[in-house]
Amino acid sequence: ILLHTHLSSFIFSEPTLQVDTATANLTVQEKESFQLDCSVLSRSSPKSHFAVTWYNLRAKEAGGHAEEEEKEEEEEKEVVLSVGLDTIFNSGTGRWQDRLCFQRLSAVLFRLTVLQASGADTGNYSCRVEEWLADPSGMWYRLAEEESGTVAVHVQDAGEKSQYP
Repeated sequence: ILLHTHLSSFIFSEPTLQVDTATANLTVQEKESFQLDCSVLSRSSPKSHFAVTWYNLRAKEAGGHAEEEEKEEEEEKEVVLSVGLDTIFNSGTGRWQDRLCFQRLSAVLFRLTVLQASGADTGNYSCRVEEWLADPSGMWYRLAEEESGTVAVHVQDAGEKSQYP
């Protein structure tokens, strides 16, 4: 009976992971830095841990056979940075090398700063949060995952006038 009681307190009826899905627009000057926050609004358990991945969403190259049902798939996701459950960092392609700064500001707020912005960084960004929990035997399993809202970043070169007053 003791084992049953221990296990039943561990099982959740429904994961309650919630990530901030607000969208935002950001205009930055070339060579400046910009920040991408990833905020967990609610978690399924105070004992859960998070893995966070930031993506740069780019429009796919126009193909000859785009079908109506594939509207959702018109963007390609490029991994900018992935921070695993074990705090192992994996950055995406070489263009991000030495330009990323990761901060865990709290148990539920993660920030990625991109340094030395260039025109190639213009695009939409989002993050995906995976919520992980250890079972009674200490094995980690993924409980839930959620995608954030997108941040549209526009990098202006020095000669470009701002469209915002």
